[in-house]
Amino acid sequence: MKTAKALFGILTITLALPAQGQTPTSLTNGLLAYYPFNGNANDASGNGNDGMVSGATLTNDRFGIANSAYYFNGTNSWITMPQTLLLDGASNATISAWLVIKSGTSGEFLSTGDSRGGLDPIHLSVAPQNANHLALQNTTLGNVPNAFIGDNLAGQTLTNFTADTWHQFVLVLSTKNPLGQLTVYVDGVAEAVQVGADDGSAFTEITYDRGMPVLIGGITYSYGPGELWTGDIDDIRIYNRDLSTDEVAQLYASESAPPIANYFSTTDANMWQIAGGGATNVTPYEISPIGSISIKITEDTYVAGVTDFTGFWLADYVVYVPYGAINVSLTYSNFYVDDRGLLLLNGNPIVATGTTAPADGEFVFSDGGSPQAYSSFVGPDGSVSGSVTSGISTGGYNDLRVIINNTGTGDAGSDIAGGDTYLTLWGAVSYELPCLPHTATASAVVTNGFVIAATITDGGCGYTNTPTVRIIGGDGSGAQAVAVVSNGVVIAIEVLDAGSDYTNTPLVIIEPPFIPNPVLGIAPMSFLSFTNLAVGGAYQLQQAIAWYWTNQPLSFTATNAIYTQMVAGVVGSGDFRLAINPVPSQAFATPEVVNGFVVGVTVTSGGTGYATSPAVSIVGGGGTNATAVSQISGGVVTNISITDAGIGYTNTPTVEIAPPPAAAVFPTVMPVMRLDSTNLAPYDNYQVQFTPTIGETWGNWNGGLFSPTDVTNSQYLFITNGIGYFRLQYVP
Repeated sequence: MKTAKALFGILTITLALPAQGQTPTSLTNGLLAYYPFNGNANDASGNGNDGMVSGATLTNDRFGIANSAYYFNGTNSWITMPQTLLLDGASNATISAWLVIKSGTSGEFLSTGDSRGGLDPIHLSVAPQNANHLALQNTTLGNVPNAFIGDNLAGQTLTNFTADTWHQFVLVLSTKNPLGQLTVYVDGVAEAVQVGADDGSAFTEITYDRGMPVLIGGITYSYGPGELWTGDIDDIRIYNRDLSTDEVAQLYASESAPPIANYFSTTDANMWQIAGGGATNVTPYEISPIGSISIKITEDTYVAGVTDFTGFWLADYVVYVPYGAINVSLTYSNFYVDDRGLLLLNGNPIVATGTTAPADGEFVFSDGGSPQAYSSFVGPDGSVSGSVTSGISTGGYNDLRVIINNTGTGDAGSDIAGGDTYLTLWGAVSYELPCLPHTATASAVVTNGFVIAATITDGGCGYTNTPTVRIIGGDGSGAQAVAVVSNGVVIAIEVLDAGSDYTNTPLVIIEPPFIPNPVLGIAPMSFLSFTNLAVGGAYQLQQAIAWYWTNQPLSFTATNAIYTQMVAGVVGSGDFRLAINPVPSQAFATPEVVNGFVVGVTVTSGGTGYATSPAVSIVGGGGTNATAVSQISGGVVTNISITDAGIGYTNTPTVEIAPPPAAAVFPTVMPVMRLDSTNLAPYDNYQVQFTPTIGETWGNWNGGLFSPTDVTNSQYLFITNGIGYFRLQYVP
């Protein structure tokens, strides 16, 4: 019987590629809850916010992996979170989810609300290609425009959010813009932006006036869950911070790649069938991407009379390489056989370095371990090592096959792996996100007022040219530097001139690898101009709300006879005023209704500064004809008497007490448009342009040239009654 032949080796597979299981560390910072839905609705963030499933059923995720997402039927399925104050007090937040929405439907994929309606801190309802109702709210302000951000996006087209297919949907609230900004991303790309609350004022935070149920796949109404989702939901992430544009792109890249566990598999040697010069493998099984597997070959078969085992193979690896993979290589080492051997990648022979291979690509081991010519088998065992970087398929599976050709002079048969012979195979995988083009950053090093160096904090990616470097601020001047780029990454900043007189650390601004298209939004504003102020006089800005005046957060001593103020929305000259301090205060009262009659009024605040008894009106409540009169003492409303109870009041009416007299200055008003832009390159120049009709020549808007200090910016443009279109032009 011929000596048993065996193959041993270490196969190292090195893949630098995007991997779902390798989310960048920064994308776990601020993570409040994470629902991967891997067989259950548990929170994988470690914060214990496990969901309770009601009617939703496990289904395949976007990679076809079973029991890794939830299907919601649109009639009686949702998931309830134990948290009742989700993102309460958050001024910055991010909500991300993978969604499939059924054609012709709309629904909530995540919400917080209760039976009152109109008081929903988180209200995320979408439809195919449509931002149906995406809103965040400060419910302590009530159901009023300045309490919401997002309603102005209702009905806006989301081009990439198509029906019946998986999409990543990300909502980011950021107060880096003082007015607050809500950005909607689909598959990593910004598609909609709202700056400021629905009335154009500042939106500062999500706030709850009380705890409310949090639902995935619906929202709580008085009758129970409503606006139910029809489709699939997976991989929900909730952050208490605003992810940057680059981070949203990274999250999409990492989550759109198949899971690591699918990258690497091999065939169970125990199930090989040996017959007539070949072997048949069976369905591969998965092994850990980092680790080893030892396969015991238990067959002890002597095939008599066979002199050529051409193509008899002993190991078959299947390696998945997703789209966008970079730096992919397959490395093999220490394969030992005592006869001719062969490695195939996708059916093509891999020839070891220094091997003189025959036409069929086989290499042979000889004494000393050096590969020799095809016919030079002399034994004993040898080994071969090498790597391959070409011929690797991305976006699919790669077959790496190890073959031993078990024939030689005088062979009359073979005893395959007689006894307990082992084939030990090792797999090691390293992962790296693909290049996501983004701006490099650096910090200046200042010594004795001179900029002596710049330290790279992020090399960026995607640079095809050397970017311009600018050194700004720090109270000095004259410093100059250039960037050094290698393989699309800024690897160093070389200081050409140290400048002088830097008392603070200046900014190092590196040009981005490309200039992104800005996202524009508009909001109406009004410019108030107050004149004839008394210099040295104390003034309080007030706004007319309903029938009375309310103080705004602005009080000052005039240093000039003219004062100007920008306010949100379209207002008239009678909507704001500057009242002279001390400002008299408004009186308030509540009515008492019995059997449809107004039978009494209780003064809840008597106000101040009333010189005469103010007029009283009773309005609303479904009834008519109720009247009342007031009495004052010392400038304070002390009592209100009903003079006619009226009739038919089905709800509580409002008691309107005329405001006290006040010395005040009223403004002239000019209409203004606020042009909000995002995705800007900081410290580069942009020009606002206008055209009355698409197709006509664009002209520069007077005063529209600006240099933003951040990726967002707001410009205030004085307008007339004309109609037209605006755009931003990048000015190199």
